[in-house]
Amino acid sequence: MKRGYQKLFIVLLAFTTMFTACKTSKIGKPQHGKVGVERINQAIQSQFQYDYFTSKGDVEIETGTNRISSKSELRMIRNEAIQLSAQPILGIEVARLGITTDTLIILDRMGKQYVAESLIPVKSLLPKELNLETLQALLTNQLFTANDKKLSASDFTSKEDGNKLLLGTKGKVVNFEFTLNPEARLTETKVLSKNGNIIATCSYHDFKRIGDGQLFPHQVKVSFVLKGKPCVLKFRFANLNMSKKPEINLSVPGKYKQLKVEDLLKMILKN
Repeated sequence: MKRGYQKLFIVLLAFTTMFTACKTSKIGKPQHGKVGVERINQAIQSQFQYDYFTSKGDVEIETGTNRISSKSELRMIRNEAIQLSAQPILGIEVARLGITTDTLIILDRMGKQYVAESLIPVKSLLPKELNLETLQALLTNQLFTANDKKLSASDFTSKEDGNKLLLGTKGKVVNFEFTLNPEARLTETKVLSKNGNIIATCSYHDFKRIGDGQLFPHQVKVSFVLKGKPCVLKFRFANLNMSKKPEINLSVPGKYKQLKVEDLLKMILKN
């Protein structure tokens, strides 16, 4: 793989594996003002609904002064799998990243090499924060608590910040903060350490109505720090399809050379 696309997928790997093991815990029965309860309930009722998700768009990464972008295709089956492929020229795939509840795959088609790892050893390399379901929620503009199948206002603390409402929920390893605007739209999600430091921020932009009338952000911006290096990932969604179950193919072609996650992480941390 050319160095640029290799770096793109290493950072995507880092972002993915940074969020693979957290279980959130209930926070009791917080008290909300009238405005808070109404806005939280409205946000919950208008949550984006999907079982399948496919988008042909763009993915971009900025690390310092470096900027890399590619045409891409994102496929998701809710709570089962995510597959992201880089297709820079004429829809020809050069690399693929996939994650399920227990496995992570990276294919480098140009270099004919791959990574195939159980998430158990991967989790030991980077901070242990979120699971597959939460990663999908971050990408699809959703409120979440990992322990609750059905959300309610009592799952969150709340405080007003001007015309915004900040919601909080605690985890065993990290805490989460969600920002709702006056229209009860989720505009930002922060992942926070227990001492309040920001681990990652997801912001949502360019909201548009999609086929079934749901309002969905067509750009998701993710900011985080990897080993002291600030990274920004931008996903631009286009041609969304939620009606057809996408094919998730994480098989590895024969004669590809197997690499370890450690090898890929060392590459980006050197550059």
